[in-house]
Amino acid sequence: MKVEAILEDLNSLGDSRAIAAWKKLGMDTSRFYGVGLTRIRDYAKKLRKNHALAIALWDSGIFDARVLATFVADPSLASEELLDRWATESTYWMLTDKLVSELAVKTPYARARVEAWTRSPDDHVRRAGWSLLDTLAKTDKSLADALFLPYLAAIQRRLQHEENWVKEAMNNALIAIGTRNAALNRSALAVATALGRVHVDYGDTSCQTPDALKALSGGRVQARIR
Repeated sequence: MKVEAILEDLNSLGDSRAIAAWKKLGMDTSRFYGVGLTRIRDYAKKLRKNHALAIALWDSGIFDARVLATFVADPSLASEELLDRWATESTYWMLTDKLVSELAVKTPYARARVEAWTRSPDDHVRRAGWSLLDTLAKTDKSLADALFLPYLAAIQRRLQHEENWVKEAMNNALIAIGTRNAALNRSALAVATALGRVHVDYGDTSCQTPDALKALSGGRVQARIR
């Protein structure tokens, strides 16, 4: 299927209400059709994995097509250079998070990208790095506790001074790390206590910042790590 036909399909699936909602969150919607994530995911199932098509979709510059590209790209064919380019070009958090959860975490480069991306001077790339750490903390049970301790220290030093969407990703990573086991829970809880309340600006919406201190000291979380 040609990219032009896919873009026409995506445009037809767009919703003006979605565009209005994303504008409230501060997104530049000039190259955005407003296709919901569920519809993009369903459309990707029809296309299946097609790495060349994914690259062409990404290169269209259309936000919805780039989200679709993260589903269609083949993790076994993705290079570190492609991941780095896409992370740099992911200029809004939802696209960054899809790049991480649908592609980057499934490649052999995930741990190396966390290390590189969380140190990047580009705030979009830093968001990708912390989001990738969050995803690894939730999904890769083979990782040793020692891997996460330097990142907890970095969260304590840097979170309150970070860019808005990087701050959100760091806060989410803190919670994810603290739910892996009892030892990491204690370490993450100490960081959350030192940080105090974290505020993420969600614009003109009802979204609220997850309370890491509450999440890490709650009974439901404790039950998960016993």
